[in-house]
Amino acid sequence: MKEATTVNFTILPENKGDLGKILSAIMIAQLDQNSIVPMFTLLLHEAGVDPVVRKKFNEQLKEMRNERVDFYKQLEKSGLMRKVSASTMTILISVIAIGYTTLLESGDAALLKIPVEKLVNEIVDILVNDLKPLKTKNGVVFKEEIIKN
Repeated sequence: MKEATTVNFTILPENKGDLGKILSAIMIAQLDQNSIVPMFTLLLHEAGVDPVVRKKFNEQLKEMRNERVDFYKQLEKSGLMRKVSASTMTILISVIAIGYTTLLESGDAALLKIPVEKLVNEIVDILVNDLKPLKTKNGVVFKEEIIKN
């Protein structure tokens, strides 16, 4: 059985100051945690039908999310991340990781071809830089001038 990668959510010295690297480390750790459970999708199914498994699963989710909520609030306070719901952010990362793991275990051919680090970095780029087109001045992109719809 594979050992989980852990992330110290109080300090990530090698990534300090780089939101993209911090989020990538968090997502890689989440994917690693999912991968240590053989047939993770069966665990999810059991949590859906067995009250004892559901209770334990929800306890672990709550503990993980509480830790991460505090961490995302620190990122916000430090100015690395704009104000967002830290709870929603933890759910988003969980949904991405669980969806990835579920599709991978189901044999998704497209996911099997993409190195996990490449996929995570592209997802993080979308999270960090949004999907909105950016204004330009003479071909230079100004991130702080995002077009508002």
